[in-house]
Amino acid sequence: MDTRYNPHPRELLVPLCQPPALALDLAPGAPEIRGPIAALCGELGRILARPPESIVPTACGRAALAVGLRALALADTDGRDEVVVPSFACPQVIEAVLDAGLRPVLCDLAPDRPVPDLPAFAAATGERSLAIVAASVLRAKIELEALDAWARARGICVIDDAAQAFDGRGSTDDPRGPAASRGSLGVLSFGRHKPICAGAGGALVIHDASLAPLVERARAELDARWRQTSLAGDARRRPWFTDVREALEHPPAAPARADMDPTTATRVLARLGEGHELDAARRVSAELADALPACARPRPHDPALPQLYFAVEVEPAHRHALATQLAAAGVESSWLYLPLHHSSRYRPYARGPVPEADALWPKLLLLPTRGWLTPSQRRRVVGALASLSIPGPATREAQP
Repeated sequence: MDTRYNPHPRELLVPLCQPPALALDLAPGAPEIRGPIAALCGELGRILARPPESIVPTACGRAALAVGLRALALADTDGRDEVVVPSFACPQVIEAVLDAGLRPVLCDLAPDRPVPDLPAFAAATGERSLAIVAASVLRAKIELEALDAWARARGICVIDDAAQAFDGRGSTDDPRGPAASRGSLGVLSFGRHKPICAGAGGALVIHDASLAPLVERARAELDARWRQTSLAGDARRRPWFTDVREALEHPPAAPARADMDPTTATRVLARLGEGHELDAARRVSAELADALPACARPRPHDPALPQLYFAVEVEPAHRHALATQLAAAGVESSWLYLPLHHSSRYRPYARGPVPEADALWPKLLLLPTRGWLTPSQRRRVVGALASLSIPGPATREAQP
């Protein structure tokens, strides 16, 4: 398996993520939001039909997940310490489990879907299972109602990780309800490549009111630890990697704190009002689908979920060459998550083979599709796709 990173454009003209989201400033003369943390809790509570006190804003999605898992560990009296997470997932998810002092167990995906189904989760659970992290990715939503019912019957808590599924629109026509609305806890993220992209921030949503005191205890405990680590200077800048597997051997730094700061809360509130761009992304995707080369096809998706990328499936032998041609046109692409068990750091947490995750990653390519793309950026991506040349019989290129 070729684990090189996708080529990055020398001149980035069409990024996957909206750059201004990382330094979003309020417009000059905009009214100051008084008590932005409380205001954010109220607005997220309104969207999710939850009381404001059930919303716990955090520094990032990883902090929210770690706080929730630590609270579940404090509530458990049976000594259970295992948390099931998808192998095809962001490393921050498995690091959050480790932050909470628990042991991850890697789970395979459903056939031809980027998320696990109930049989996959069931195969990864056991007597020591405390929780399941149900993360919806690539516009594929885990069927949480069936999973939650199955897990509750076995005393296992489900966490609805909606970092890639929450678009701020609240109730929809989706009978499954809004993202982060099921399970014992929900997790939101407002960082890069998220539907509500404010550059930072997350939130924990408490559905089981009995957990609230333990969430506060867990939040204070982790906040003290992370602040101490940050002051000690232990969080060092990661080097630049050219290989995904090598990058997984060097975990991302832990959060500097557990709590969201008021500036981030203000930015998230501003982004919550921009859900209209998510509808525009669907129109962009339709344009890209018409321009795809013969060796690529759109990945199946759930139309009820927000469009973060235009996900296509390509022949693995052609993927790097096509990404190189896109990069030459200034178009950023990605192939997202290498299954976590491919690193020596996370391999011990896999109990067996994960063939579905292994089969998905080599043929996945993601393209920019968000509604904030300008007309000229859209024309550039469509033109780059239309001009792609399909490589001949593939030979593996030398590693850089």
